[in-house]
Amino acid sequence: MFALFLIVFVITLPRVYFWCAYLQQKEYRLDRLRVFLLSAEGKEAIKKFYPWDYALTRTSLKRPHQTMKMILIEGLFSLLFLSALFFTNAYFGFLYAVGTFLILYTCAPVLVLLSAAPFAAVTFVITRSLLRLSSIKVRRYNTTIIGITGSYGKTTTKALLAAVLQREGSLYTLPASHNTPLSIALHILKDYHGEKTLLIEYAAYKSGEISLLTNHFPPHIAVITGFAPQHIGLFGSQQAIAEEKGALVRGLVPGGTALINDLDDGVTSIMKTVNRSDIHVFGISVLAPQFTFAMTKELQFTMTEKSTKTTIQTKFFGTFYQSNFLLAVAAAQQYKRTFKEISQILEHVEPPATALRVRTHTSGALILDDGKTANEKGFMSALELLKQLPHKKKYVVTEGIIDLGKESTKIHIHLARAMKTAGAELLHVGTEGRDVMYTSLGQEPQNPDTMIRDLQKLTADSAMLIEGHIPKHYETALR
Repeated sequence: MFALFLIVFVITLPRVYFWCAYLQQKEYRLDRLRVFLLSAEGKEAIKKFYPWDYALTRTSLKRPHQTMKMILIEGLFSLLFLSALFFTNAYFGFLYAVGTFLILYTCAPVLVLLSAAPFAAVTFVITRSLLRLSSIKVRRYNTTIIGITGSYGKTTTKALLAAVLQREGSLYTLPASHNTPLSIALHILKDYHGEKTLLIEYAAYKSGEISLLTNHFPPHIAVITGFAPQHIGLFGSQQAIAEEKGALVRGLVPGGTALINDLDDGVTSIMKTVNRSDIHVFGISVLAPQFTFAMTKELQFTMTEKSTKTTIQTKFFGTFYQSNFLLAVAAAQQYKRTFKEISQILEHVEPPATALRVRTHTSGALILDDGKTANEKGFMSALELLKQLPHKKKYVVTEGIIDLGKESTKIHIHLARAMKTAGAELLHVGTEGRDVMYTSLGQEPQNPDTMIRDLQKLTADSAMLIEGHIPKHYETALR
């Protein structure tokens, strides 16, 4: 009987791995997983009683990274699952055990949530404790804290600022997109050693998260990169998101400075939540007229100061990084740097992993790979770049944008119209916004096999935009 139960458990593993991977993808946050379950993609996933065609191969099975936390969650799930089977078999008989298995299998997402709940409570307590300890550590030193937030462009702006600020003395910046309270606290406790400047990316997935961070790490300079209707499913409204982003500016030390991307109209809604007369606010719209922005034939972004004719030829692709570079220039000017000095620094900055990449496919087709993140502003900018290309055939591969709540339909229709203007064909490889996008484009939805064949038939006169994460079997088809 034990062997039979073990076989049944192995059959269940693909479904359990699938939901554990989603839990991990949502950073073990039950609120984010809840929003996912209410989304079109989440509802579609629940209906998948067993992983579909591509999910059973070693390379494409959606599964979590085996961290210690995930192993503990999987262990608790296994204990609950097998205990229920053994209990019902021992006290009620084999047929009841079969019924229990069917219920547990169907309710695997719920059982994964129950297995994660104790760790969520523990994480809450640990996070608060580590934040206090890391805050005490930072306060030992006369540290200038620079905070970055926004709906997009945080990681890119942080990379540019880090390059500039390294010339102004010792600097500590957290790696990659480590921007949650727990990861910030852990990195500061482990790696911060009293550097003169501390550069922190302040992210938020619920109200009060940025305020929590500013209470422990009040910034001297706050950088607002932009505003987009992202994570509406978590916050409920754009106004709530604006309130949360504005907490970084509200948390400035007296006499602090806010550097804002006021070229983005949405930033106005953020600043309306700020009522401080003891801080300085600098908008990059003052800087923008001093420069011209262009692209090389290789699509690399260039920036030229009109008065001195000094040009930065960057390693970034597309002109939509101009606000990130202007924010970096504004920050450097706080330290009395000239544009010539700034340009010598910024032209050597390597784009972070989240930035758009341009590569040539083995067929000769041009690939615009914006596959690390997806938000409305970035998507629209990438579509504008695709529109400018001379290629005869253009494609957009996307899973859609998640966490948009009630704004999802409107935003996906807006994106579809931009695709139509760019002359692009949609290959939607997910669920979110799929139907409304195909309807807006007047296209018939394609099945996975057809889309993979299309990806494998690219030619030198084709250009393709990959927007957001796509399933592994589609990535494989594009190699």
